[in-house]
Amino acid sequence: MHLKPENFLFTSKDENARLKGIKRKQKVHEDLRYKLNAKRASQTTAASSGAPGVPREFLEKMEYLEAQVKLLSEKQNPTNALAPAVHNSPFTMEIRTAVLPEAFTMPQIQQYSGTSDPVEHAELYRDQMMIKGVGDNAMCRIYGGHFKNTALFHMGKLVLEPCNK
Repeated sequence: MHLKPENFLFTSKDENARLKGIKRKQKVHEDLRYKLNAKRASQTTAASSGAPGVPREFLEKMEYLEAQVKLLSEKQNPTNALAPAVHNSPFTMEIRTAVLPEAFTMPQIQQYSGTSDPVEHAELYRDQMMIKGVGDNAMCRIYGGHFKNTALFHMGKLVLEPCNK
């Protein structure tokens, strides 16, 4: 068998195919490098925020949800917002902090003016509030809004005593 130098040389067709293969591999490696760098960057960001391995979008979502929880807890705690207004209230803490049901609307009951039966008015108020799911403490807290003029003064004295016990 005779070895000729031309048998070891690539033809231009072979060379082109080989170069295309190399370029294709380089492209794949560049894509992988880009993806790995992006992943490292997100991990570095997560690590710098105290949560290694957690993607940035999850951390941002977590911060958003924590802010929402904080807002909701502030809305659910009426004592913070009303503290100055109820500081001198005759009501107990349970009554002052009683929470009304969600989407509560006041029943359409005429204010008590002192000219009708007060027991009947109180029973009507209690029945309407119970239908709406309002607890006893919340009923006591908002009952004062159902009196007019002098009835407010006289009936208020009678109502506050049982509510504070």
